[in-house]
This record gives sequence, C-alpha cells and structure tokens, in this order.
Amino acid sequence: MNKSLNSTGTPGRNDPCPCGSGKKYKKCHGITSIAATVPGGQEKFETAYKLFEGEQFSEALPICLSIIQNNPKSADALQLAGIIESQIGRLEEAHTHLALAAKIEPKNPWIHNNLAHVDCRLGKFSDAIRHGKMAVKLDSRMPDAWNNLGNALREAGDFDESLAAYDRALSLFGKHPEVLCNIAMAMEGLNRNNEAEETYRKVIAIDPGAPRAFNQLGLLLTRMQRYDDAEEVFNSGLSSADSDADILNNLGLLKRKQEDPEAARNYFQRACQADPEYAGAYVNLGDLDFAEASFADAISHYQKALQRNHMMKEAHCHLADAYRALHDFESAEKHYLQALQLDEFYYDAILGFTGWFLDQEAPELALTVLTRAESLPDLDVERKIDVLLKQAEAYNIEKRYRLAVESAQKALTLDPDSIDVQTSLLDIYSSYGFWDRGEKIINRLIELAPDNIGVLIQLANVYERKNELEKSKALIEQILALKPDATAPRVLQAKILRREKHLEEAMQLISEVESRLPTDCHTDACKNLLNEKGNILDKMGRYDEAFDHYRRAAKIRSEIKHGRIPLSELINSFRKQIEFFSKEKLENLPVYDFETGDQKRGPIFIVGHPRSGTTLLEQILASHPHIEAGDELPFMHEIKEMAEKDLNIKKGYPLYLDAMIEQGYQDKNQDQIRAWREYYFSRADELEISKKIGAIRFTDKMPSNLLVTPLIRMIFPESPIIHIVRHPMDSCLSSMFSNFAKGHSWCNDINDAANYYRATTELATHLKNNMKMNYFEIRYEDLVDDQEHWSRKVIEFVGEVWDDKVLSFHETRRLARTASYEQVTKKIYTSSRFRYKNYERHLGQALEILRPAIEYYGYEV
Repeated sequence: MNKSLNSTGTPGRNDPCPCGSGKKYKKCHGITSIAATVPGGQEKFETAYKLFEGEQFSEALPICLSIIQNNPKSADALQLAGIIESQIGRLEEAHTHLALAAKIEPKNPWIHNNLAHVDCRLGKFSDAIRHGKMAVKLDSRMPDAWNNLGNALREAGDFDESLAAYDRALSLFGKHPEVLCNIAMAMEGLNRNNEAEETYRKVIAIDPGAPRAFNQLGLLLTRMQRYDDAEEVFNSGLSSADSDADILNNLGLLKRKQEDPEAARNYFQRACQADPEYAGAYVNLGDLDFAEASFADAISHYQKALQRNHMMKEAHCHLADAYRALHDFESAEKHYLQALQLDEFYYDAILGFTGWFLDQEAPELALTVLTRAESLPDLDVERKIDVLLKQAEAYNIEKRYRLAVESAQKALTLDPDSIDVQTSLLDIYSSYGFWDRGEKIINRLIELAPDNIGVLIQLANVYERKNELEKSKALIEQILALKPDATAPRVLQAKILRREKHLEEAMQLISEVESRLPTDCHTDACKNLLNEKGNILDKMGRYDEAFDHYRRAAKIRSEIKHGRIPLSELINSFRKQIEFFSKEKLENLPVYDFETGDQKRGPIFIVGHPRSGTTLLEQILASHPHIEAGDELPFMHEIKEMAEKDLNIKKGYPLYLDAMIEQGYQDKNQDQIRAWREYYFSRADELEISKKIGAIRFTDKMPSNLLVTPLIRMIFPESPIIHIVRHPMDSCLSSMFSNFAKGHSWCNDINDAANYYRATTELATHLKNNMKMNYFEIRYEDLVDDQEHWSRKVIEFVGEVWDDKVLSFHETRRLARTASYEQVTKKIYTSSRFRYKNYERHLGQALEILRPAIEYYGYEV
C-alpha cells in the first residue's frame, strides 16, 4: 500500500493565485480560487471582510454567522462564510452556506464559481461541473470560472473537455502560469507526458520564480521513474524558492522512493519548518516512522497533521494503521471510520479496515468490506492485487482453500513476479500442509527477493515448522547480516536454540532482544517474544518468571475484542443447551438413514479441550495406512451456523432442531441431513484431504466439536467420536501458554480458562450421558504411560486392523499444523503430565473452579 501523500493539481501554497490578483495562492482572498464581491453599506460585514483579507478566519467567521442569524437571506454573508469555511477545511458547511447564497442570488456567477470549487474538493464532480458551467454561462468573461470548470472536468476524468475550458481561461488570462500548469496536468491524464513536460518547462521559462511548475514537473518525472531528472528539477525550484514547503515535501517523497529515509526525513522536517501548518509533511514523517516500526512516533506525527487539518482522510487512515499495529483496535476503528466518512470510497481506508476485521477474526465482515473496494472505478493493477490478496487471506482464515488459492492465482496472473502474491500463496499452501507446492514458491521467492527481509523471515518460519532447522538457521543468519537489530529473526533463533536444548544461549539471546523493546509494547512482535521467553524459562525450571511472561503475552492477545462473545454469554449458552437437550429430545433426534442415502463412511472425530492431546492422537491414527489426518476442520460449526437459514427458522442453535425432532424421519428431514452431509464432504474435497495413497478415511480433530455432538449424531451416526481428556488444570494452563494466532479468548486468563473448561465439561457430560453415540473416552496420561495398549484400543474402536506403523507416529513425514507441531515430532514423553504443579502459586481460584471436572475424570486435586 502506498502511504505517501503527493502534491495535488492545485497551485502550490506560495504560487500566484489563478484568479489574477497577483497575490500568493495562500495569501489571496480567493486562496482556493474563490473570489468574493465587496458590498458596501454594512459596517459589520465590512469588518468581517477585512478580517478575512487579513487571514483572521476565526474572528471573521463568527461575525458572518451572526449576520446570517439576524438576516438568513444575506447572500454576501452566506458567501463569505462559505469561503472562510472552505479555507479552514469545513467543506460541508461551506457547501451549505454557498448553496443557500445561490438560492438567494441564482444569477451571481461568483457564487456558482465558489460552489464549483468547493464541490470539486468534496469529490462531487458532477455538481462542480454543473455550477462551473452556470458560472461561465452567467459571465463568459470570467477566467477564474473557466479555470475552476476545467479543474472539475479534469478531476472527473474528462480531460479533453477540461483542456477546452483551460483554453478559454488562457484566452482571457493570457499566458497565465497556473492555467498552463493545469493544462499540463490534463495532458498527463491523457498520457501525453512529453507534451505535459514541454508545457511545464514553458511555464518555468515564463516565470522561473513560480514553484508550482517545478513541483508538477518534478512529480511527473518521478512517476516516469526519471529520478535524477526529477531531483534536478526540484532543486532548481529550490534555488528560486528555497523555503517552498511543497518542493521540500516532494523531494522527501522522491528520496523515499530512492530508499533513502534519512534524506527523506530531512526534507519533510524542512517542509514543516517552512510551513508549520503543512499537514501533509507531518503525515509523511509519520509514514517514515511507521516504516521503521516506531508506531508511537508515527501516531504523534499523524496527530499533528490532524491538528492542522482534521478533515485530512489520509491522516485519519494512517493514524488508524498505527493504532492497529499497537493493538489499540478501538482507536483504529474510530479513525478508519472517520476516513471513510470523509470519503466512503477511499481505497486505503477500505483496505485498512479490511485488515482490521481480519485482525478481529471476522473474515466474513472483511469480505463484505472488500466488495466496496472491488466496486471502485479505475483500480490500477497494484490495487487489484491488494484486494485479491485480502480476499485470499479472508478465505484462508475460513479454511476455504480453493477460494483462497483462486484469489491468489488471479493476483498472480496480474503480476507473476509479485513478491506479495508469492508469499500469499506460500501462506495458503503452508496452512494446509501442501509443502511440495510451497517448496516451489520458496525457490521462486529466493530468486525474486534474495535480500527482502520480510520474505526471508517468512521462509525461515516455514522451515522451522517443517522441522528443517538447519535451513531456517541459515536464513536467519542471512537476515541478520542485512539487519542485525531485527526482532523477529532473533526470536525465531532463540526458539530454535530452545528446541535444540541450548537453553542458556536461548535465554541470553532473547533477553538481549527484550531489553531493546519498550516496556509497554503491544505489538505482535512483543507478544511473540514474551511467549517464547516464557517457553525458555519454563524449560529452565524458572516457573515464576515464565508465568509472568506468559501472562503479559496473554494480555496483548486479549486486546483483540471485536466479534468475541463474552465468557459469561458462552457459559450461559452452554447451560441453555443442557436445558434444551432433554433425554427424550436426544433420543428422538433424526439421524442419517443409510438405506436411502450413500454408504460413504463419515470422518473419525477427535474431540476434547484445546491442548488436551488431540494433535498427538490424530498423529497416531494418521500413522495407520488407511487413515488420513484432516486436522481441525470447521465444517460442523459451519453447518451449525447455516442450519438456521437452511431450515428457514429464525432461532439459533439448538432451538431450530425442535422442528426436526417433531418431524422425525420424514423425507424432508432426510433431505436436509443428506444435504449437510454432502456439504461436509464437499468441503473436505475442497481441502484435498484424502490425498494419502491407500487412505480410505480421515480425521476431524476440531476440539470444539465436543460441543456439537448432537449434530454429529444426526449427520454422521456411524462416525467414531474419540474424546481425549487431560488433567483439566494442565489443559487450561497449556492453553494459556499457547500463543494461539486466532480465537480462544477465554484462555488469556487462567480463571477464565477454568470457568470455560468447567462449563464445557458439564455440557459434554450431559450429552454423553443422555445420547447414543459411537463414543470412546481416553485419558492423555494413560496414552503416554502405555502407548501401545491404548493405541491398539483406539485402532480397534475405529474398526481398523492393527498396523505397527502406529507406534512410530513420530517418524511420519506428515507435519502437524496446530500449536502442538513441535511436540508430535518426538516420541511419546511424560514431562507434560501434571505440569500445573510447577505453577500452583499462580493458579488463583482455578483449581477450585475445576474441582468437579477434575474429580469427574478421575484425577486428584
């Protein structure tokens, strides 16, 4: 995303005003190409007008408003109020007052001229053109009106008509530099760049002291990537106007394009000194800070820009980006909305708000916002790619593999060498374990961007997850050679050292990195560092320090709030389900009828609380030749959400099941259940799950399927449901210590985790005790104590013949894609059993909250 503010097509702040007054653009009473009539007779008005001429806008405006209050039909006061309001950025108020003046004096060309200018600034180009045409109709000898009409036509993209209007202005003005600059800009719109360059140079020859032509020509040459020529032109402009803020600002933008941030910062600072009210230069300083991850400094600069121009959509949008980077999502939302209120089709704000929704784990809302971006006219290739990649990210979060790949592939056709597109595809392939496809992308990325730090850190992370640690370490060394103080590669380096059991080295390294970060840091980088340091401290037996780091990381995760259901509401919903699902209702649930449907076997469901051993159990099962690992599949929860619409019953789960229970085994029920079953299998096909040679079944290890077993019973009555249980306190603590990328907001506090576990256990126990299920319960601790015995029982339960490969699950080439990927590449180990005892002093009320669940599953408190 381009976060730089370029100069617009209006005259520079120190250029001559095109109204012909001879004054500087910022000093003329028609600063925005607006002129006013000077009426006589009214002393109060004359006072306001003199204050206006002296640029004392805050004193002049209240006088005008007072006149309007006493005489609402004072066209002069209304017009002057509108002119002043346009100067201070209150464009909507300016439009209102000028429109009222036009109703009172509909044949006043200056009022229509002023309205044309204000409406153009508001982006109301058709209205601006209408008023501009009325102004020149009323007075065809008014050069400023022809110029403003040309500006409105140009902004609307009607470049040929704008040239005709500028020609009329030029015939009246003579060789006016500002009108010639406008003509050159219209030529740029028609891609007549050589003619535009020639025209700008003609202006410079006419008036070597006018900065605007230097600015516009420099910008044109920059867009043509003639950077040396652009710099020469800008410096020539400075030789005649050494304190021109626009030239200084544009030199900063040029230096930023040339990847010289130090020189860019110097020019932006000089622009602010030359014109302390120059909001755009402050935004550009903020953008430099943002690029350097100095988000607090960026916020300060964006706020300074808004103090100077609170209507500046770019400042609001970039400020939102900075707040978002610091996880201040409430402030980010506020400023994205303010940017969109100023311009509902502002692309950067739309895309930023999309990212905000993705941060908030709301991909469906992100996709809704993206539809607005898709509808924007004249999107260039770069922006089309941005939109497609955001779509791919949202679909990926929703586990819609084909749609995610399709969006990314569309972007690839627009730019086959785009690094962003290649990394997006790598993310998608990695998410689903398609490492062979990912390897091709990796090779392409190394070819395209051998020194791109963002790409290299992504590749290093991929290799770490693939357990190719030496490749990951080599990439980290390459990154650190390019940027020795980079945080992310150092954290990954410490993680690898921990995995290799070099704990002292890992601790020294991560402590050095932590010492360089602010104590109140709230970024993802800080969260990841804190969590990894907690892991290292845990392995070193320094449990009190480890808990403090885990707690601080969890606090940063807890700042994501949008779309999250409060824990109290979740618990209440579980209790209502217990009330709803009486034994009678559970016995009368309609289930899939194999006699009328296909005979395809359903998945093997592995359920339980997060961090209870579901990944280990899946890895064991997937080591059997007939079973493929499906990972955590959201399909049952998708069915749960879409069932309300499918049944056309405006009641949530489980209330909409009442109608199906009453209808029993009617054809209508069977048709619906069959449709849900087919939906599940089609989604599985979309993820290409059954790709292992010889596999005839697959697993679904979404832990929270434990809470929708009635739906599983209805749709897949034949499917085995294996419930793996771990000591509740261990499971809760491990959940809190896991650096979950998304979801699980209840695990950011140990007491919340305990309350959630207890409530889910009560629901799961009620369903198990009152509903027929193909159900098997196993304890994690029993599995690690006697792997072969319990593995044989599980294989027998799912109806497969024993295979010794099951005992060598850790040797499988399959890589787990969830938080437990490190552990399941090792042989069974027992060090995680009763881990909570190391943290007893930090457990608060959690043990007592969990006592019923602990005792129910046969553990001791």
